[in-house]
Amino acid sequence: MNDDKLHHGLVMVYTGNGKGKTTAAMGMAVRAVGWKQKVLIIQFAKGGWKSGEQDVLSSLDEVSLVTLEEDATWIEDRSDDENRAEATRGLDFLENSISAKECNLVILDEINVLLSKGFVDFSRLKRLLSERPEWMTVILTGRGATEELCGLADLVSEVIEIKHPFQAGISAQKGIDF
Repeated sequence: MNDDKLHHGLVMVYTGNGKGKTTAAMGMAVRAVGWKQKVLIIQFAKGGWKSGEQDVLSSLDEVSLVTLEEDATWIEDRSDDENRAEATRGLDFLENSISAKECNLVILDEINVLLSKGFVDFSRLKRLLSERPEWMTVILTGRGATEELCGLADLVSEVIEIKHPFQAGISAQKGIDF
């Protein structure tokens, strides 16, 4: 809940093919917790990938972290029905959070990937975003944010890959990439 009557919630989108979209959103979670705000993080399409921020953020009283399909394979390796079901479960968590009016910040991590591939019911997502309390901020991350989503967002940041260590044969590293 928000005591500051001047606070205005935003819809924020972090997209693009570069590294740092989830990292930016997790930084916002840390910032919110620093102000004793409640945060809900819903992770979509992670393919069972374990990350350092999961342990740290889930240990904080102010943070609820939900990893959908914890042991799942990547989105490309699942059926369309499985991907739609994951998207629906994530929107159910968002709807419950909006109804409970307990979180200042909701992060829908990697939802843009499912949205761009047609697995997210965009009309439902749009309705939920419009029904959220005026002080609640929602961040949507992932490659391929749709024009429709960007059109309704208050902030859209595109992370562009100019150079990446993968190009030099350097694998993902603990503490840097996950």
